[in-house]
Amino acid sequence: MPAPDQPFQFIDPFIVKDRDTAERDLLPQIFGMVVLNRETRRYETLLGRSDDLSYRGFITDADLINQYDGWVNDAYAGSAPNVYHTIEAARAAGRESIMVQLSGDESPVTFLSTDAISRLQGIDADTTVVPVSITINKDNVTVEQVGLSSKTLTLAGIGDTAEDLFITGTGKISVAGSDTVVRGVRGDVLTATPISIQNLGIRNTIADLRILNNSGASDILADLATGEVISDLAIRGYVGSTATADYSLKIALAGTATHSRFSLSDFFFRNNQGGGDIAGIDMHIGPGYVSGAGLATGRSGLRLQSTAGSDINSLVFGVSFRGAAGKSLLAYVGADADGAGLILSHLHLLGGGTAFLGQDTHLYNTYADATVTVDVQSKTGVRIMGGAITTLSNILAGTFVWGVAGQN
Repeated sequence: MPAPDQPFQFIDPFIVKDRDTAERDLLPQIFGMVVLNRETRRYETLLGRSDDLSYRGFITDADLINQYDGWVNDAYAGSAPNVYHTIEAARAAGRESIMVQLSGDESPVTFLSTDAISRLQGIDADTTVVPVSITINKDNVTVEQVGLSSKTLTLAGIGDTAEDLFITGTGKISVAGSDTVVRGVRGDVLTATPISIQNLGIRNTIADLRILNNSGASDILADLATGEVISDLAIRGYVGSTATADYSLKIALAGTATHSRFSLSDFFFRNNQGGGDIAGIDMHIGPGYVSGAGLATGRSGLRLQSTAGSDINSLVFGVSFRGAAGKSLLAYVGADADGAGLILSHLHLLGGGTAFLGQDTHLYNTYADATVTVDVQSKTGVRIMGGAITTLSNILAGTFVWGVAGQN
């Protein structure tokens, strides 16, 4: 309370608390004086030339909180009505845009399709680590700038986005919806697969993924059981881990599972175990780089096969492979009857190892240095045109080879 002889209350010599605009204007005009205006709930400071002083507003903590529909801070002790201790409390209150500073949640949070949520955002992905797993069943929700330390974010709606996340431990993003975008995600010190593609995923995009150290099975995995389906998956700008136990990128199909219309571009497989193990049809792979010098026995830099019973009908274009003696740089491992339509074009095969062709494979304009063998595996229907290949092996008489330096 102001002293009886004092018409206003000082917080310090130049800050006046809780005046309305009219009362503020009656105060002594002291340059730099700060007033908390109770009408606007903003601090205002008196600035300008000595003959032209005026009050200028500036942002307050309350203003910052009010930029978001809901704010989560488990350490907050104030009374702002839109600040909550848990994400679940903000969800239950019907908040649409939620900023997470410090979450006190102890049980997994599920956003329902009927919830108001449109955005869940952390302060910074390296420091705002959510303590529980989160499931998004709502369409068109963006989750950004949060950390997943051994917790799972499941995107099960249509049009959801996960952006600028940081994953560690057994943390994971599970893509279980359609038209989903996972962008700008980083991972380090991982012990499990951080990106999982689930059944019925259609038109999903994974972009600008950087995985540093992962001792888990894969960086990206779609492991489909019989009868399950994914299609229209695009992966671009992916730099894989050096240490996964299996292939960096693995799309596995069991029984009648299907995978079609797939695009993989601007990728860098640098795994010491296996690069890409990809099953599907109607695929476009490249450009990219495969570092295969440390590949495990029985694994390849790029391993391809078709959906069972369907022609592979796929293009691998503009991919560079650098291997070592005894390594499998590239291999088609599907059934002979499914090999039709596989076109390999403008490849660079360097440093040693073998590229294994399949039945009906067409190899165009490819350079293989003297340390690399292109193994036709005694398959029929193979066509090799252009480029330069020093060593062709297991090639049947009558196989079409034309314009290949080192062979004609």
